Amino acid sequence: MAAFLRPGERQAGAFGVSFAADRSDAAENVQAVVHNPNERLALADQRRRLPVYKHRPALLRVCL
Repeated sequence: MAAFLRPGERQAGAFGVSFAADRSDAAENVQAVVHNPNERLALADQRRRLPVYKHRPALLRVCL
């Protein structure tokens, strides 16, 4: 049963396990590895190579 938290109390993670306990301070400084095979291209050219680019007009019609 969920209970209301008082100001300053922290809620335990799912199933009583906190993910913050599994992480160390050293892991905060690690950057994610990103592989971009089109890195040499301009940003506009990279966008044109995305699979969703050919559906862009339809997506804009739906979203706007």
